[in-house]
Amino acid sequence: MQPSNLAQPFTDHKWLFEPKWDGYRALCYFGESVRFISRRKNDLTKRFPELQSIQIKAESAIIDGEITAIDQDGLPCFDELKRTRRTCAIVFYAFDLLELNGEDLRGLPLLKRKAALKRILHKTKHNRIRFTNFVIGEGLALFAELEQRNLEGMVAKKVDSQYTGGRTLDWLKIKTAAGKEEMRKRQETW
Repeated sequence: MQPSNLAQPFTDHKWLFEPKWDGYRALCYFGESVRFISRRKNDLTKRFPELQSIQIKAESAIIDGEITAIDQDGLPCFDELKRTRRTCAIVFYAFDLLELNGEDLRGLPLLKRKAALKRILHKTKHNRIRFTNFVIGEGLALFAELEQRNLEGMVAKKVDSQYTGGRTLDWLKIKTAAGKEEMRKRQETW
């Protein structure tokens, strides 16, 4: 799923809110090996070898998330993703579980998928995969915190939404001032 853009943050208990990590969106396929495939179907696995050793508590899974470079303060450093020699840690922020041990979970409500994701990541000894924390209903408070930390923004998701392909109004991306400025800079260099 791809979020639609929204100009202003909001508060609503039918929605959950989570940070928008500045990185490469990817599906992570766990099985006999670990593979990362971008939205544009590019294989990112070899580009981020530090993620290939990730292990989870499942035989197989497909996890939606964001490959992100994180500095020592826990802040994203997007430009590090493009380098081969990195000074920031590469992590995969997991935010949705599409399939678990061969069972398709996309038709389940988002909160059930997140609960299953949290279970398989719970007590994972690998610090390169992280569960994306969220709040329910408190979008304005989270947005204020993200603005204060100069993070890119947040994603609002309907708590009962199913996982469907393409752009949707069930997921909304809301950029902070820092996120809007970063996007403007990137567009100037393209």
